Amino acid sequence: FRLKPSQPVADARVLWHPDFSPELPPWKASASSYDRRRFDFPPVGPDAKKRVTVEPELQIPPSEAKVIARVAAEIGLYDVPFEEKIARLRRHFVKSFRYTRYNRTREDFDPAKHGTLLGKFLTDTRAGHCEFYATSTALLLREAGVPTRYSTGFVAVEIDPKTGQALLRGTHAHAWCRAWDHELKHWIDIDLTPPDWLGLETPRMARFQGLTDWLQRAREDLLVWRDRPGHMMWLTLAMLTPIALGMAYIGRNLWRSRSKLDADKARLRGATVVNTPLTALERPARKLLGERPLGTPLAPWLMGLSSRLPRPELLVRALALHHQLRFDPAASASELSIELGSVVEGLKQDLVEAQS
Repeated sequence: FRLKPSQPVADARVLWHPDFSPELPPWKASASSYDRRRFDFPPVGPDAKKRVTVEPELQIPPSEAKVIARVAAEIGLYDVPFEEKIARLRRHFVKSFRYTRYNRTREDFDPAKHGTLLGKFLTDTRAGHCEFYATSTALLLREAGVPTRYSTGFVAVEIDPKTGQALLRGTHAHAWCRAWDHELKHWIDIDLTPPDWLGLETPRMARFQGLTDWLQRAREDLLVWRDRPGHMMWLTLAMLTPIALGMAYIGRNLWRSRSKLDADKARLRGATVVNTPLTALERPARKLLGERPLGTPLAPWLMGLSSRLPRPELLVRALALHHQLRFDPAASASELSIELGSVVEGLKQDLVEAQS
């Protein structure tokens, strides 16, 4: 028994293997031989088999190379110190660019002029979100000879002062660039997205955002608590107990209903039918009327004899006494039975005469 949410929650510590640490220095790899500054695609034919050692953190896609080289030259990123390259990039983006998530880079896009959507961002629209700024920073610094890496994650904006936990929303997602400092031998974070981007994203809160956050946090705490050793059994019991109690309650009501129905059926089956002396006429009456149809009461069936009897008033009196014995609780059963018996004897004689 296990609940699997669409967005799993884990209380875990991330451990980096030394070979996969994001703080490792720039690495080298073997690749096809071509000059990344020739602004062309990898060669084909015999030259494609040539292998050279390349640095992935310095590679620039051929489709972006022309625009990146032109912008880097305009900014003046060549032959200046590492810190000055970053400073010039920062001034360039702060002076001429703005942040937006609703840009129109695909409108009026000309591949011959802009090369790619990134090229249009750098040379035309100059408005975009963090992915544009992070990608541009990474490629422009690579063009200037600085190894870079493209990074994504979240910005911790809402921090609980009591617990120190950060609440991360989708609007806090961010992208930035990491650059390798050759002198200090470590990576530094470079975020050139306009600083007002948080102000444009975070104010858009729903009316009941606080309640929604509390419910989601409670759900996540429950999922974390559930996955701890021994807690699944208690959670299972807590969930199954109400179900078991509900089924027991329903079963109890069904049992009571069934018992009541059985009692009613037994009472109906056990109800005594009062047999009066009139039933003695059924056998001789068959000779004149035939078999009594199923479901036909005795009294209406015997009324078929009235036209054949010499004294039909005796039959009427017998039927009246029969009904009184069966349905009148105040009647004297003994006296009525004696009277009905004598009337039935007279009717038997009349039946014998009617048959002869």
